[in-house]
Amino acid sequence: MYDTVGARSFSECRPALTKQGLYLSPVLGMPLLGQMMVTSIFGKKKAKFSATGTLPIQETKRLLDLLLEIIEAGKMRGILDRTYPLEQLAEAHQYVDTGHKRGNVVLNPII
Repeated sequence: MYDTVGARSFSECRPALTKQGLYLSPVLGMPLLGQMMVTSIFGKKKAKFSATGTLPIQETKRLLDLLLEIIEAGKMRGILDRTYPLEQLAEAHQYVDTGHKRGNVVLNPII
């Protein structure tokens, strides 16, 4: 599970992980640091930090290619919460700001 903005903790996500699942976050704080230390020794579910924005371009490309393979193999799927037309951008932001979204919020462009 990749928490792109650090919105959830490893503890919150742990029940949703598979038996040997991995929680990955680009946001490093003391709780995650502690969980990384504990899970590196105990348990099969792991917490890890990855500052992907600081990786060399070739490594980022390799990881994106790997992600594409995982998606194409059907091993990962996105969760869509709501879709808004582009002219309802403000409403979409208001919904995201409530903190209640359960997946991605998508804006459809005007065609």
